[in-house]
Amino acid sequence: MGEAAGKRIEMIGAPIAHVQTPRLLNAMFKRDGESLHVVKKRVTASALHDYIEALRQDTSVIGLVVTTPLK
Repeated sequence: MGEAAGKRIEMIGAPIAHVQTPRLLNAMFKRDGESLHVVKKRVTASALHDYIEALRQDTSVIGLVVTTPLK
């Protein structure tokens, strides 16, 4: 993962504010010297299609973590 400088993983779902996974993963990445980070992104089921279409143009996002109600 070290070669992913400036890259991010987005955690998507709605609601998303209460989710702790990004905080935990970011602490692990920092500890391991990785330049990768996880960000929360509120995406509803009705907005998923448009989100995916926009995501295809964003080369800085290298992965997704999917939570309720999208999983």
